[in-house]
Amino acid sequence: MTDPESLAREAAELLPGGAGLPAAADLDLVWPDAPPLLAIAAAYYAHPAVRAALGYPGPRAIALPRLPDARDADLGPMLDRVRARGPIYRDPDVHRGDEAPEAHGGQAPSTTS
Repeated sequence: MTDPESLAREAAELLPGGAGLPAAADLDLVWPDAPPLLAIAAAYYAHPAVRAALGYPGPRAIALPRLPDARDADLGPMLDRVRARGPIYRDPDVHRGDEAPEAHGGQAPSTTS
């Protein structure tokens, strides 16, 4: 099931339309190479005509609310441990992955001689 005709037939069977939604066969859907079954449904529901029929404008960015002060207080002990540990930095020019960080106690070797 990789050719566009086979995909269109499969989509027409899976998504016949109805209840105000267009049939997949009525849409000009674009198929990736050898899509899994989920990709057929994703292509259908991403089509502007289907989104309009569902009243869904598509993904949009929303601002996340600031954490309440009570949660900030809960995060304090966790952040204190990180601050006490100190920064962990591996210099990519020194540590290129050729040896495990465990060999240096989880940190990159010192660059000072």
